[in-house]
Amino acid sequence: MSISREVIKIRKQIDKISKVGKDNYLEFYNLLDDYIKKSKWDLVKQTLFIEYGVDLHDMSVSDAKPFSWKEVLKQTNKPLAEKKNTLFKSKGVWTQSLIFYRESDNSKLGTITELISPISEEYQFLSNRIFDRYTVSTQRKYLEYSKLELILNPSQVTPFFIPNILNNNWEPEWLGTFSTSNDHSSYPLFFDSEDFVLRPESKTRISSGLRHIGLSQSYIDQVTRYPEDSIDLVLDGNKYISQIDQRINISFDLTLIPTGGTGSISASIYNFKTGAPIFVDLIIGGVQYHKYIYDDGEQIIMSGSRYIDLKKGDEIGLGLYNESISLVSSIIFTISDASVEYQTLDVKNAPAFLIKSDIDWIRLINSFKMTLIGDIGTEIPKVSLREIIISTWDDSLSYEKNVINLYSESIDYLIDNYDSLTT
Repeated sequence: MSISREVIKIRKQIDKISKVGKDNYLEFYNLLDDYIKKSKWDLVKQTLFIEYGVDLHDMSVSDAKPFSWKEVLKQTNKPLAEKKNTLFKSKGVWTQSLIFYRESDNSKLGTITELISPISEEYQFLSNRIFDRYTVSTQRKYLEYSKLELILNPSQVTPFFIPNILNNNWEPEWLGTFSTSNDHSSYPLFFDSEDFVLRPESKTRISSGLRHIGLSQSYIDQVTRYPEDSIDLVLDGNKYISQIDQRINISFDLTLIPTGGTGSISASIYNFKTGAPIFVDLIIGGVQYHKYIYDDGEQIIMSGSRYIDLKKGDEIGLGLYNESISLVSSIIFTISDASVEYQTLDVKNAPAFLIKSDIDWIRLINSFKMTLIGDIGTEIPKVSLREIIISTWDDSLSYEKNVINLYSESIDYLIDNYDSLTT
């Protein structure tokens, strides 16, 4: 049997004995005696050192037995999950569903995902230690071990939404095409994009279609009777709340002037539920940019648009990020002539019995434009876009110790990243 397989075999035997409890020490002593009789004491000591961090160097067998049993019990009685929790408490964080938060203020730091490397990765044990009369001299022992990497997604800072909710007008796409009949004042009429009139008698068909795509009866009553008030169902502050499964186009225009430094500006469609940005290319002077490098005092006239598929209940907003490349602590931006338009292009899962004018009506009552009134002076938050892989692995340490070290390094990174973005 290879050394790697023998080490794994010994580890499993020790684990089985130690899990019974501290009173099972005689079984442990008997196991060690069996290997001593087979002239494999050095292999046992090597296993204890690699797997449990127990160093029996220059220790007699009689002393080694109780000492190693005590150390093995520490590892056994404190499973990896408990060690992780102890680490998290010491770092002042808590976690739920892979997301890590700061205990002091529940700030979202980011996510940590475990990635297991393929089995049979090379696990090197290099040592010049003398185990009694047996010398392990820079020999490579290959163990069938799986290593672990941690994938970090640092927390994204919420962008500055344009326009700011305190200084804007919302207006529906159908503004100007809305008409109310004196005979049917509680059932407003609409003209679709091809000037078809949606008459009161079509309400039943539309209502049935709205139920089919999962909308509540209260929503249906609101949009069919008083569609001019449906804005409250779709827009909440600086959020666009998708009421249906749909394909939508988000477009914007604005003028931006930075004061006090240089850096780069970017725009994103921000998902309020996941905290993840979907970045939008900027059009400035007829040229397309993912990020635009600006100078102090420069007037930047920019626009952009992006198609995105939304599920019912998704909440999004259009926002800006700034990454300063100057030494100043903050840069103030003046924002003016800003507008954001949410236009429903396609209604997903619409029933076949709805005719084109019905679908157009549903699209129109879910499409809105927001326009800034006046100017805004503000700082714009910084953003972290990196996906980080932490893979530091010390082959002389046990698997559990390496995992704890990985988490320690990862949590430190998330905390430092968040602090650098918010201070």
